[in-house]
Parts: sequence; structure tokens; C-alpha cells
Amino acid sequence: MPHDKGLPQTGDSQEIGQDAYDCLRAKRPKGWQLTELGGVSDFGFDLQVQISVKQQVVHPFRLQLKGTRSPQRSADGSFLSINLSTTTLRYFDNTDEPVLLVLCDLSVDPEDPRECPLHYVWIREELDRIQIASVPLEQKEAAIRVPTANVLDRTSDLVAEVRKRHRLSRVGHALDTSVAEMDPSLGSEDRVLMVESITRNIGTRSIVFAQALAEPATDVWINPPHGSLAWLVTEAKSAVARGNVEKCADLLRQASERLESASAMEKAEYWHLKGRLRLVRGDEDGASRAFKSAVETQPQAKYWAAWAESEMRRRFRTAQGQDYSDVLDALPTDADPALLSVKARLLAASRKRTEAIALLDTFEGAESLAARAVVETMFSNPEQALQACIDGIALDENRESTRLLFLILRARARFSIALRSARIEESSDGDSEDDVLPPSGPIGVDATALREAWADIEEAVSALEEIRWVSNAEFVIDLWIATASMLGKQEQILARVLAAARQRPQQAELQSAAETLAAQCGDFQAALEANSRLPDGNMKVLRRVTFLHELGKHRDCVELMAANVDTVGRSHQLFGPALVLAALSADVMARDHLVGAWRDILRSGDAEDQAHAAILDYLLAQRRNQLQSGEALTNLAREDEQLGHPKPTTLLLFEELDPSSETQAEQLLALATRLRSTIRLSPTIAVKIGVSLATLGRWSDLLALCEEACREFDVTGRIRAFEALALDQLGRSDEARSILESILEGGVEDGLALNTYVNIMGRWGFTEKAKAAVELILERAQSKERRVECVRMLFNLERHTNPTSPRLVDLAFRMGALASCDDEGEEGGFLSMVFAATSFETAVLSDTRKDEFHARANAFFERFPQSKILRRVEFPAEAGAEEMLRSMKSAIGLSEEREQQQARLEAQLQSGELPLPFAWRPRFALGNVLDVAHLWELAKRSTADEMQFHLNMIGGQWEQRCAESFRSRTPLFDLLTLFVLEDLEVLDKVFDFFPKVAISQATLGELMRMSQPFSGSIFRQRCIDVQDHLRPRLAQILQPHGAPSEDELHLPSSSRELQSLARTGDYVVYSDDAMLRMWILEDTFATDGMCTLDLLCGLEETGLLTTEEVATKLAQLCDWHVSIQIQLRHQLALIPETVRLAPRVLEATAMLRDVASFMSLARGMWGPRTDFMGVLNHVGAVVRVLVQDAAVPDVAIGAFVAVWIDHATARADMPIPALQLAAHIAVYVMAAEELPIQAARRLWNVYFGVVEAAHGAPAPKAYGLALARVAQEAGALDKKMANERVTPKSTIGERLMMGLDFNSNAWVAFSAAYIRARK
Repeated sequence: MPHDKGLPQTGDSQEIGQDAYDCLRAKRPKGWQLTELGGVSDFGFDLQVQISVKQQVVHPFRLQLKGTRSPQRSADGSFLSINLSTTTLRYFDNTDEPVLLVLCDLSVDPEDPRECPLHYVWIREELDRIQIASVPLEQKEAAIRVPTANVLDRTSDLVAEVRKRHRLSRVGHALDTSVAEMDPSLGSEDRVLMVESITRNIGTRSIVFAQALAEPATDVWINPPHGSLAWLVTEAKSAVARGNVEKCADLLRQASERLESASAMEKAEYWHLKGRLRLVRGDEDGASRAFKSAVETQPQAKYWAAWAESEMRRRFRTAQGQDYSDVLDALPTDADPALLSVKARLLAASRKRTEAIALLDTFEGAESLAARAVVETMFSNPEQALQACIDGIALDENRESTRLLFLILRARARFSIALRSARIEESSDGDSEDDVLPPSGPIGVDATALREAWADIEEAVSALEEIRWVSNAEFVIDLWIATASMLGKQEQILARVLAAARQRPQQAELQSAAETLAAQCGDFQAALEANSRLPDGNMKVLRRVTFLHELGKHRDCVELMAANVDTVGRSHQLFGPALVLAALSADVMARDHLVGAWRDILRSGDAEDQAHAAILDYLLAQRRNQLQSGEALTNLAREDEQLGHPKPTTLLLFEELDPSSETQAEQLLALATRLRSTIRLSPTIAVKIGVSLATLGRWSDLLALCEEACREFDVTGRIRAFEALALDQLGRSDEARSILESILEGGVEDGLALNTYVNIMGRWGFTEKAKAAVELILERAQSKERRVECVRMLFNLERHTNPTSPRLVDLAFRMGALASCDDEGEEGGFLSMVFAATSFETAVLSDTRKDEFHARANAFFERFPQSKILRRVEFPAEAGAEEMLRSMKSAIGLSEEREQQQARLEAQLQSGELPLPFAWRPRFALGNVLDVAHLWELAKRSTADEMQFHLNMIGGQWEQRCAESFRSRTPLFDLLTLFVLEDLEVLDKVFDFFPKVAISQATLGELMRMSQPFSGSIFRQRCIDVQDHLRPRLAQILQPHGAPSEDELHLPSSSRELQSLARTGDYVVYSDDAMLRMWILEDTFATDGMCTLDLLCGLEETGLLTTEEVATKLAQLCDWHVSIQIQLRHQLALIPETVRLAPRVLEATAMLRDVASFMSLARGMWGPRTDFMGVLNHVGAVVRVLVQDAAVPDVAIGAFVAVWIDHATARADMPIPALQLAAHIAVYVMAAEELPIQAARRLWNVYFGVVEAAHGAPAPKAYGLALARVAQEAGALDKKMANERVTPKSTIGERLMMGLDFNSNAWVAFSAAYIRARK
């Protein structure tokens, strides 16, 4: 029996589901094929639908079927509502395929569901409507609306809808594919995230953005349609970024008219730009309100960050404390880097560095580094700030604004590092807001670090110039001005600073910077213009007073000070200086009561004010009586002393003292020492000190000053000129030349540089280069003084090159056009130039020029009859030759007494009584000798008796020194030595031997004058040869300038300069004039002097010359009658091998007499002017050495002695026969001490060889006589010693007999003769 109870139950939901399914089966559109996916339960998908079109199954989709017997209908009946589980809806949201929700209204016909209507909605549309992503997880259901107009029946055609949904689905895949193609490195997950972000963010923008994306790609970036709100906002953003503030304002005004229909993004961006615009215009409060509006419209991180930064800036400027907790509390808790960055800065501004750094450690990237740089800057940690900036700039993802921030903070960090060790004086009243720092900067600035900072500052400034200074100007402009001032770059940046100030007239920091820099550069009109744009205050008034005075607007200056003198702060640093200038303007305007009143204010003030009162008194006194300016300066110095040297009076004294006066130069340097204890070296101070040091000839100090200046700031042309001058005076002329050429080639017009360059080039004969430099300066010269200087230089250079040049006449008359007829120097110079230019027939004056010349010459001689420049000598018409000669001598100062004195001195020189230095002889004793070149040529051609021309090189006993003893020092040459070295052909060897040599400037100047074609030496070519030889060695030649004593002005300047340089101890005096060396060195003659004999031996020791080569050079010196000392090795070096191999002394002597170089040495050693006994002893000593030297053959020794005998027998003062001379030598050799037997035998061989040579042939009788002669000499000498009771171990006779064979005929004969001599 079937059960009718206890069976499974069905519920309403199952029945409703089944009815809905039946309805769908009955009314499904044609071509739909339904596939059940999980029954008819209410979760998941119910059906898979495939649509068949023309018998092709296409476009599948999912279907969720719902039924209801009590539908919830909207009030207007337009849709039905049904609640679905939010979990199911989220599941649908994760589905890519289209999902169709079908709702069956079973309330229409509950009995036959097939007749009930079906309504549908695409689920995606509802998911977007309810914003499923924003639905809280705790919400269980959400209402889905199904439009009643969407009826599903057999006639429904949803193919197009399904296709569209599939196309939209494929768009995501297509976008993913495009992203993959654009960046293959992106992973699939990254691409999905990007595609999702794209679709999400498009929705936050207006339709205009989507329309722009839909347009065909014609550009690299999408652009909003022209004229749209998006376009206006975009253009405004670009305009403010470029610094075009007015355009930005106009665009935003247009945008404001369209805000009503704008998207939230557009509105927010509008307010953000409005805030930026207000910031640029200085409206801090308005900017903050605008940024807050942006946040309220769309709470993006960048808008929050902008608002927080504006609040920080606004409160900082208004000094509202350091509490930013309300701003921090208002910010969202997002982890966006921009928000975290601004929070860190707010914490730092609240003096909470630890918390700020801890927050920064939680994230990375540009925002983190930028905030870290800001925080470390706020807490004065420049190294950490610098590193953060360096790391940040290296990142690739920087926005322009972030990069600019890094550049600015990097510059500030570098600047802080440069000033870390600087001593910055605190304001006396504790208020540093209006402190005026010296332009050169404080003491202790690290100049190297400052230059590094300058490069970073310039990069930051360039970035700000690109955006026309619309933001952050206040963080850079102060660094830019300060660093430029400290490095001496003010002129370089003035135009750019003024342009920035004019671009941003509301920016106070830019105006203050322009005002300061323009005043430093002397552009007071520009300074006044910038001053007018500054907000009112003490600084503005006091500076304006200064500028009005400097511009000569005295009335305005006085009125402004009179209106403000009672209100401006008298403790302000500029009060005193401004009141002084106002008083001076009042003096100009004849308002003496104001002058007195303002002077009283200063006199009644503190020490600083009293110093300014002293300054006012000085300036008034100087203005009212120029003739008593010296007295006024003395009074100022006295008051400076009484007031304890306050800075104002010290600075004015420094400015007013004349550095070209030796007395005032010393005072000025003392002031400089005091000033530099508080003020860093500046170009102005350096130039003033430089002139003083040059005046006092303190060249090492001047060079040190220039080197310091080069370290501290960008040096000017004058400082470089000082450096070159100092180097030249210290002898480093080649270095000086390089510096000067760079100055002149750079277009710098500096008279000192030009003069120094021309002097250096002139000394070396580089006249063409010197002329080119002078012509370049003449081309640009503006002042008369500079043109006169250039024309004079050109004339001298042209005359040196070609004394017959027609251009000389043109230059002379150019000087005439510049010269004043009332100035003796100028007019005399012009006339002298005409005389010189027309000395040769090649230069002819035109009639006009002749007339001008004669007229001006006559006027000159009448106006200046005793002129030392040019004097006229008139001869009577009947004057004879003697009278004319006397007149000429009188005109040139040559008296009869002077001529007689010269004659006496010449006679003393000739007799050897007067040891006068060689170079002095033309001036004092040899009237017909013009100069040292002339004298040297005469010396080389002189005879042995013309001692007035001879050169003494050693001055007495000479000993060879090791080469290193003088090679390690710098030789200082005189002019004579250069000629000697040139003629010996060893000048090049000098530069191989010494690393550096020195030739004084006076010596080089003398050489240059002697090489002049018209007024130079008669041996001009010899001088030119020396110049040519030296010129390639310039890099090795020091060219020092000494400070000669004023006590012996009658002596040659080159000699006095050598003496002054020798006293420095820096040089070894190298002169081949022994008398000059003695005069220069006195007690240190032996240690601090040298000559060419020393050099030749040094060259031999170091292998640069062989012994024979040295001997040959010595022989040459002997030919020139130069007194030297010759060593044995050099004598032997000139004995050729043929002499050594000769069979007998006779032949060897004949050969040796033909060796010219040896004979030259012989004449030098043994000539008629030598000391006979000294020579005798010398020859004896040489023979004694040689007979003990097996390497020297007997014939060579004999030939040596025979040649000496030739010279000895030729002497008129010593008529001794040759045989007797030979015997003297034999006895002398043996008299000193006993010789070895072999040496004694050799001595006899030499002696007999000499005897044979003396007779010209072998002579047996002569040998006997020779033996007897030696025996007689020995016996007589031994007898004398016995009488004097001298008892040597052996007698001379015994020693001689040891060299003879015992009992030989010679021995027997010698013994007999010796015994007779002893009796």
C-alpha cells in the first residue's frame, strides 16, 4: 500500500525555481540552447546559454534564473527589485563571461507559469551601479534592479547584446596584450594590476578623457580637445610650470566658468592649480584654502600633501610656533609616499626628528629621499642631506618638482659644508634678521667646497630659470648671491638676477638679492629699482638713502633720511653709513643744519657711530679742501687709533691710503692684517694689498697672496697680472709668460699685464709676439694713458726689430698727437722718437711733419733748456774741430778730469796693479771699450802683454769640488759668463747639468739692449747668438729681480742686482770674473761662487764631457789669456798616442810641439807672465808623480819637460840655459824624498832624453856634462843642508846614484863630480 505520509517535502523556493524554469523553457528566445549547470538551486550559475545563429553556435553566456510570486515593484513600475547574496554577487564580479539575470514574475499567472512574463538585466550593469567593490563584507544582501521594459520571449534577440558583452570582455585581454607588447618585462600579475588600474582610473576622469583616448593616435600623448575644461586645466598646469603666471591665471579664470559640469578630478585639479598660483603670488592663506578645496573635492594624496605643505609654510612665516599636530591629525592614514613624506616633514617641523626619521625608514623611493633631505637640512645635518639628494637625483622616477627639490637641497647642503668652519659674527643686539655680512664672506670659508657648491647652485638656478622662478626662489637666491660674492662672480650673474627680480616683482627675496648684487657691482639704478619693490622696513629705507646718494640724487636722499631719521632703528648696521651719505648729500644741498644735526647723532652714539662721525669729518674735510687731504687722512688715522680701530674707520683708511707710496704701503699692510682677522680676502682687498707688496718689492709675499686669492675666489685680470709680475721678479719668468698670454688672449685689458709681458718677451727677443700683444691692447684702449703706453712700447719694439722701419715715423707722430706740449716728459719723448725714427735715410718726413717737428722742437728747447731728456748744443759758425768736440763732451758730461782718470785706471789695469772686475772696466777704465761684449772680444784677440783686457777666472788658488756640491744649487749667471759658455760651445751642457739656472732681469735687460740694431753693441750678433741659444731653454731659466742697494749707484745695475740676489742665499754665483765674485761674495767666495772651470770638471765627473774634451776647452781659455788652473790629468789628456810611442824624447818633443791644444795649455801654465819659481816647482812635482806612474812612458815625460824648457828659456826675466833647467828639475824631483829604484832609473832616462832633445841630436859629450851638472846641483844642495845641520836619512846625491848602475861609468862619473861639489 503506497505511503501518503512521511514522504520528502518540497518548499516554496524549489517550486518557484521549477516554475521559473518551466517559464524559461517555454519562452526562451529562438536559437537558445540551455544547459543546466547545477540544478535549480539559488546559488551559482543556473544555466549555460549558447545561441545558434544560422545553425552556428556562437556567443555563450551564463544565466542566473530567479522567480518571485510577490515582486517588489518600483513606484513608477519601471523595475523590479530582488535581493541577492553579496557573496554571489562578488562571485559574479569575478566572472569574465557575460552573466544574464532573468526574473520570472510568477504573480501574473500562478497556475500556468508558462504564461508569466520574464524580465532580464545584465548583471555587470547592476554590479557597477551598486559598486560591489565598495559593499562592506558584513552586508549580506544587495538589491538588484530588473527593468520591466526588458521582456524576454520567443521574439527577443539578444545576439547584439551578447556580442557587445563579449567584445568588452575581449577588450581587457586586448589591453593586456598591448601592455605586454609595450613592456615585455612585465609579468602577467603586473599587467593585470595595470589593466585594472587603467579601467579604474578612467572612471575618475571626465568623458573628455575617454573621448581623447578614442581618437586616432596622432601624437605621442593624449591631448584633451582644445577648449574643453580638461584642456584649460592642462594648459594652466603647463603655464605655471613654465613660470607663465599670467597665462595660468587667465586659463583658470576661463576654467572657473565651467566647473559646474566638471568631474571631481577636474574640480580638484582646478583648486590645486589655484593654490599653486596663489603661492607664486605670495598669498599663503589663499593658497592653503585652495588646496583644502582640492582635498574636499577629491581626497588624493597629492592634494593632501599640497595643503599640509602650505600650512607648514604659512605657519612658519607667521611664526605660529612649532605645533603641527592638527595638520598631522587631519591627514589620512594612507601609505601613499607623498603623504608619508609630508608627515615626516611636519614631524621635523615640530622638532621631532627621531619620529620623522623612523617614519621615513618605513618606505623608499624619491618621496622618502626628498623628505629625508628636508629633515636633515632642518636639523643642520648637511652631509646626510647631501647624500639623500645624491641618491634621489640618481633615481629614474623623479618628477620635475622632486628633482628641483633635490637640486635645491643639494646646493644648500654643499653651501653649509663650505661654511661649516666659518666664523660668523653675531649681531650686537641679538637680532640677525637685518645683519649685513661682508660680500667676501666670513673668515674660515672652505673655498674648495664653496666651488663645489657653486656648481650645484648653478644647476639649481638653471632649473628655476626654466620655470621662471615660480617656486622655491627663497631657498636658492640667497645662496646664489652669497656664493657669487665670495667667489668674485658678481658681474657674471648680475643680469640674470635682475631678470629674475623683474619676472617676479612680488617675490621679496628676489628683490633683496637684486638690490644687494646691483649695489656690489655699482649699478645703483638697478639697485634702486629693486629696492622700490621691497616691503617697507629699516633695511629698505637705509639702503635707498645710500642708492640715492650714489646716483647724485641728493635732494631725494636728504628728504628720505630727514623723514625717517627718528623712526629707523639706530642699532641697524646700515644706520651709520646711510647717515654719513645723507649728511654728505645735505652738504651738497647747502643744508648745513642737517649736516650738524646728523653729525651730532653720530658723535653721541656708541663707538661704531663715533667711527662714522670720524668718517663724515674726513670726507667733508677732503671735499672742502683738497690741498689738505693729507692732514685729513692723518686726523682720520688718529681717531681710528683713539676709538680702538673700529671696522668703519679701518676700512676707510684702507681705501684711502696710497699703496704706491712706500710709507703708506707699510701702513696699508698693517691695516690689512687687522682687517683680515675679521674679513675674508676679497678681490678688492687683494688688489690693494698686491699694489702695496709690489711697491715694497715683497715678491714672495705677493705670489703667496695671489695663490691664496686663486684658492679663495675667481681671480681678476689684475690678480693674475700680479701673479705673473711676482713670478717674473722671482725669476720664474716662463711661468709668468704663460699666465700673461692667457690674460691677453682672453681679452683682458690690464696695463700691468701688458707691461710685464712686453718686458719678458723683450728680454728674450720675442718682439713679434710682444708687438701683437701691444697692438691688441691699443686696438681696445680707451684712455689716453693706455694709448700713450701702447704707442711707446710699439715704437721700441719696432725699432728693435727694424731701426729703418717707415712705421717708426708714424708711431712717433702718433705719440705727438697724444703728447702735451707743456709736459716735458711727453713732449721730450715725442721729439726723441722722431730723432730716432729719422736716423736713417730710409725714413723721410713729409713737409707738414717737418714743419710741425721744427716748431715743437724749438718750443721745447725754449721751455725746457736744461732738460735731461733732450738738450740742444749750439756751435759758433767759426768753431774748429777741437772746440766742437769740447762742446759735445760738455753736453754729455765728459770732463777733462774724467778722461785723465780713465787713462790712469787703464794704465793700472795694464800693469796688473788694479784688480777691477771685468764688466766694470768699460765704464771706469777703458774709455774706448763700449760694453762687456766688446771687451770680451778684445780679450780673446789680445796679446799676453795687454793685461787690461785679460780675464782672471779663479782669483788665486783653486781646488776642484765634487759636482754635487754646486749641482744641487741654482747657478746665477752674469753676462760675461754667458759669452764665455757660448764661445766654449758648452751652453747646452749647462742645462743638462743643472735642473734650473738663474739669469737676473738686469743681466737679461743688458743683453737685450746690447742686441739692439741701432743703439746696441758693436758685437750685436754675439748678443743675439746668446739669446737664440737661451730661448729654447726658457722653461729652465729663472729670471729673478733683485733689490740693489742704493749706496753704490755708480756701479753697474746688473752687478748690484747680482749682489742683492746672492745675499738671499738662494743661488750659487756663477761668474767667470773672479774679481766680481769676490766683490759680491766677500767671505763666502770659496763656497758660494763658481766659474766655468768648476763646471767643466763637473761635466767631466758626471760623464757629460770626456777628460780630453775638458782639456781642449781649457786650452781654448788659455788661448784667450784667461787665468785658470790646469790639473795634471788634463795636461796628460792632450798628449797624443804618437808622442807616447815615439822612440826617443827628441822625436816625442817635436811631435808634442805640433799639438796646438797642448801648446795652448803650456802657454797658459808657463807663459812669460807666470811666476817662474812656482812653475819650476810645479814641473818638478809633475815629473816626480809621472816617473812613478808606469802608464806614462819616459818619452812622454821627457817631451813634457822639454816643452816647459822651451817656454822657460824664452823668458826675458830668467835667462837660464836649458841644461841647467833640466838639472834643476832632476834634483828637485829627488830632493823631496827618496824614490823607488825603478822611479830613480826612469828619472835618469827622462833627464838624458831631455838633454838629447835640448841639443837636437845625440851628443856623447853632453851626457858627461849633464851628469856633472846634476852632481854639482845635488852636491851644493846637500852641502848647504849639512851646514844648516839638516840630517836626512839619505842625501840627494845618494838618492840619485840609486838610479845609476853601481860602478858603471855613469855612476863613477857622477860620484866624482858629486864629491867635488860637496868639498
